[in-house]
Amino acid sequence: MAHDGTYAIGFAKAGAPPFAAYLTLFTAGVPIGVDIEVSDPVLDFVDNPPAVAAGDGEVVVAWTERGTTFAVWVRRFTTAGVPMGSAVRVSPPDHFVAYAPAVALDPAGDAVVAWTDSGGWEVYAQAVDPSGALRFAAPALASSPGHSVDRQPAVTADDAGFAVAWTATYGVLTAAFVQRFDPAGASMFTLNPTPASHSVLNAPAISSSSDGAFVVAWNDEWTFDVFAQAYDAAGVHIGGAVRANQTGAVYFYSDGFSDTPPPQSVSMACDGSFVVGWTTDRAWFRPYDAAARPMSDETGGTYRTELPASVAVAPSGGSFVHVWTDDAQSVQHEWYAP
Repeated sequence: MAHDGTYAIGFAKAGAPPFAAYLTLFTAGVPIGVDIEVSDPVLDFVDNPPAVAAGDGEVVVAWTERGTTFAVWVRRFTTAGVPMGSAVRVSPPDHFVAYAPAVALDPAGDAVVAWTDSGGWEVYAQAVDPSGALRFAAPALASSPGHSVDRQPAVTADDAGFAVAWTATYGVLTAAFVQRFDPAGASMFTLNPTPASHSVLNAPAISSSSDGAFVVAWNDEWTFDVFAQAYDAAGVHIGGAVRANQTGAVYFYSDGFSDTPPPQSVSMACDGSFVVGWTTDRAWFRPYDAAARPMSDETGGTYRTELPASVAVAPSGGSFVHVWTDDAQSVQHEWYAP
C-alpha cells in the first residue's frame, strides 16, 4: 500500500482466453477507474490471482502465464491505471514451469519478484528496475539446508534489501524459512521462524518496515492455528511467536504445490506495528504493536469466504484494508481508518 492509501487488488476472471489477470485500484476504499486487464488478452492463460504491490505513484503486478511460456511476468501501472511500458519476463527460459509469483516494491522503485521453479523445486528472486531491466545477472536462489522441496514464496522489500519466505519440505514435515538479501541480491542470513513442534503445509506470509524489520506468519497443520513472529533487521526475535486466532480452526486451502494463496497474510507498517489476517470459513484479522503485543481481540467473522483473506497496512500505520472472496466468488474489501 502506498503512503497516500492507494492499494490494488489482483484477481483472475473469465474472459478470452478462459482466464486473464486483472487489477482494480483503490484509494482509502474508493475505487479508481475500472478493472484493468494486465495479462495479454490473446496469449495468456492465468488461472490464479496475480500478485500485486502498490507504491507511491505506481502499482506492479506479477503473474504466471500458463498458456505458452509457463513463465512469470511483471508489469507496472500508474496509480491511475495507465501502463508504464510492456510486461517483462522475469523467470529465465531454463525455468520450464515457474509459478506462484510474489512481488514487492522497494523504496527505490525496483520490483522484487519471487517464484517457484518446479524443475528443481527451488525458490528464486529477481529485481526489475523502473525501466524494465533485470537487475541481477542471474536470479537469487533462496535455499534451506537439507531441503527436498522449496516452494510457495512470499517476498518483502525495504531499505535494507529484500527478504523471501517459503515452505521447505523435510521428509514428511515442513517448515517456513526466511532468507534476507542485500539490495544487490547477495544473501545475508537465513532463519527458520517456526518452532520445532510446528509443521507448516501452507505458504508463509512476510512483510517488513522501511528499516528492514520484518514479520512472518504461518499456519500450523497440527493445531490449525495462525502464528506470527516479528524480527528486527538483523534477524533477532522481537518477542516470541504469537497466536493470532483466538477461536476457530484456520482452514487449509492449498495443497502445498499449487499457487493457491495460503489462508493467512500479514502486513507491517513503518513503525513496526502489523496486522495478521486469516480465513476459517469467514474472514478475520488482528492488529499488533511494534513489540508484537495484540492491540485488540480478533475481529471479523461476519463475512463468509471460500478463498483466503488478506490484509495490507498503510506505511504510516493505523489504516489498513481487509480483502476476501465471498461465497459468490466476488472479491470484497473493507477499509479501516485509525
